[in-house]
Amino acid sequence: MKRLLILAALALSLIPRTALADGGTGVDAGQVWLPDGTIRWDNLTYLGLVQEPVSGIPLVPSATFERYETPTGDLVLLPSPLTLMAMYAYPEKFQGMQGGYGWSNSVGAGYGELLNELLNRSSEDLNLGDLAQFAGSYASERQFYQDLLSFQGPAWTLGLYTTLEVFQHMMTQWTEHGYLLYAFAILLYPSSACASLPGGCPAEAAPSPRQGCRPSTISQAAPKLTIERAAPNYPLVVGQDPDRRGADIQVQVGIPPVIFTWYELVPVYQTECRGAGAGQQGECRTNPSATYLNGVWERVHVRDDCRQHVAVYPEPVMDLAAWANLTDASREWILNTLSQRYYDAYLHHPEFFLIPQMAGWSGGCRSGTCTASSLVPAVPLADPGTFDLLLEVQTAGTPVTLPRTLYGHGQLKVYLAEVTLGDPGALSAPQGAP
Repeated sequence: MKRLLILAALALSLIPRTALADGGTGVDAGQVWLPDGTIRWDNLTYLGLVQEPVSGIPLVPSATFERYETPTGDLVLLPSPLTLMAMYAYPEKFQGMQGGYGWSNSVGAGYGELLNELLNRSSEDLNLGDLAQFAGSYASERQFYQDLLSFQGPAWTLGLYTTLEVFQHMMTQWTEHGYLLYAFAILLYPSSACASLPGGCPAEAAPSPRQGCRPSTISQAAPKLTIERAAPNYPLVVGQDPDRRGADIQVQVGIPPVIFTWYELVPVYQTECRGAGAGQQGECRTNPSATYLNGVWERVHVRDDCRQHVAVYPEPVMDLAAWANLTDASREWILNTLSQRYYDAYLHHPEFFLIPQMAGWSGGCRSGTCTASSLVPAVPLADPGTFDLLLEVQTAGTPVTLPRTLYGHGQLKVYLAEVTLGDPGALSAPQGAP
């Protein structure tokens, strides 16, 4: 368990914290992402693949980007995984792309994911000292990518087979444009910056004839994530409880289905009698007054109808984690106020990793709705005050939406049996800290 926690801490410490910001460019990020991070592929026009030569970067003779355009003319660029590595390793080669608005998909096999996979796959062959040394050697993500592209450095000392396997896995996730299974990075730029971007400014597109059908839509109700106390009503710190009961914490997750509605253009035909040509045998009369069969039957396209299709896609839960952290206000109360009354007042156990360390979880999907639940029994809460309950849920996505990371939050109050401080803020049973 200790090794797993250290691995997680190392991986998290190396995930880049920076993201490209709007910077006053005026781009409308809402045309690309919904508030929950879902990419609005139906709202983007595909402009094609562009490759531009670059020099001095190992393994990358040219940078590769998928290009899209928003309804207002802003440009979206998706670098290939190898190109993204080069952008991190040699940012000076991509000066024209500075200053865009970007968003990194946390479920993609990006920098943190790649490091995490390297560390976990190699954990059986390395001791904790080796892992700590490896983590310390890559405080700079730029150096990490430079080593990967040049086949040198600590990343390759973890084990040649491991690094090659992970490296190959990252490369193979670059799929066809459209509903990308992995969007490593998505960069959004204003239309005014098109001249400095790979591929330049898009040509003016001629208006295309309308097909007569509405565009497809994707809708989904808001998920419900709860993490809360299940029992008892007033949990005491275990040091004052003769039964050392602790508290039970309940987790419930409900994710409604994704509704994908699309319209099929269906041509409608009818049979009409038209005049027969030379050498054709008459089959019908072109008008009632005709005295002989002067026409032949012909199938004629008269209109187009739109047939609606509705697909319901469940969005399963793939992973679930939960924590309990004593709030800063409660920590300060224990150390600066409670300690004035009780000499031995200190922080006993202000943080708990609840799931998966203390309990597992179960889930499934029924009638399109996916659920997950867990009960963490008898958490031995030893500090009085308010604990923030944090829930993180990873979904699998659907055929029309990317995987998501969802977050839930709750609070749990832990009580002291009796506290008398003799001031206006004194607490008495069954009260707790802030």
